[in-house]
Amino acid sequence: FKWVNDCIEIFWLSHRKTARDKFSSWLWPIIVDEINDAHISYLWKGLSLDKFYIGDEPPRLTKVSAWAEGDDLLFDLEVTYDGNAFFKASIDMEIFKIPITLQNVTVSSAKMRLVFKHCMPEPPFVAGVHFGFIETPQCDWDIKGLAGVANIPGFDELILHILNVRLTNRVVLPHML
Repeated sequence: FKWVNDCIEIFWLSHRKTARDKFSSWLWPIIVDEINDAHISYLWKGLSLDKFYIGDEPPRLTKVSAWAEGDDLLFDLEVTYDGNAFFKASIDMEIFKIPITLQNVTVSSAKMRLVFKHCMPEPPFVAGVHFGFIETPQCDWDIKGLAGVANIPGFDELILHILNVRLTNRVVLPHML
């Protein structure tokens, strides 16, 4: 998969600004909504994104399977990520803000399904594209800040569990985007 990973790297490095903008305008509001839906937002007034950096190291494709079902084309992809992405956010309290940094993000295993719906021989070639995880990705990170709360044993695991449950309900099969 070297040539595919080389292409991913070129794309990754040349589209970091677009990815950052999409994260800020599309994915961050979803994250905030998911946190609000998890009923832990009563602790603060708001959650703001201060900085997001997608990193220099792209995800790596490690396995691909492809097949057709009717006029759909399906791909199962296995991806890993060990880059230097991070984001800084602030939890807005009534009279002050508490900074939080998520860094050293890794994905040891992410099995994804990509479906090209209703493939056609002429443009636009597909009627739609769907994406979902086959299983919940195996992620890890370091959390800093939160006025020392992030250092409490088990805090990382609690946040990871909440995000995994929310992610599973939104984009793990049978759910797809």
